[in-house]
Amino acid sequence: MPRNRGGSHHLWIVKGPAGFLKRVQIVITRLFIKIYKDLLETSKRRKLKSIGAGTRIGDTKIVCPENVSIGDNTSLGGRVYLYAVDNISIGNNCMIGWNVAVTTATHDYAKDPMNHVVKKPVNIGNNVWLGMNVTVLPGVNIAEGVVVGACSVVTKSIDEKNIVVAGNPAKKFKNRFDQR
Repeated sequence: MPRNRGGSHHLWIVKGPAGFLKRVQIVITRLFIKIYKDLLETSKRRKLKSIGAGTRIGDTKIVCPENVSIGDNTSLGGRVYLYAVDNISIGNNCMIGWNVAVTTATHDYAKDPMNHVVKKPVNIGNNVWLGMNVTVLPGVNIAEGVVVGACSVVTKSIDEKNIVVAGNPAKKFKNRFDQR
């Protein structure tokens, strides 16, 4: 069967009744996929403590969603993992990249690591950008306007506003709005 090479979003080009049925099948399949994704996002939204207007949630795994608050116009990319045994608060206008992990619990290795869980809340301020593969550990507060570079591990709070941090552990790299 010839195919329109304009992109994957185009329908197969087949003439006659078989082509018509194939096009109908593709359209219905795409419609069901869209409905399923919409239902999935709606169910995620219902379970959260709060979620702001215009917020977009990708393919996200949230443990204890009742402890998660997300502000307006925030975007969570794909494969984001929020482990919210304690509260996770994400501000307005934030961008959370792919594969980001935010956790509010860890084990106390000085005591019995298998049974002693330490819980601490995580607060992410407004206009924060967490790059791809960032990990945010329990008890961290990230100030307004902070950019966290890809693959960074945020182990301590970042109290200074409008800076760029990167590394493992994440440290100040530069001011966000410095001229190049």
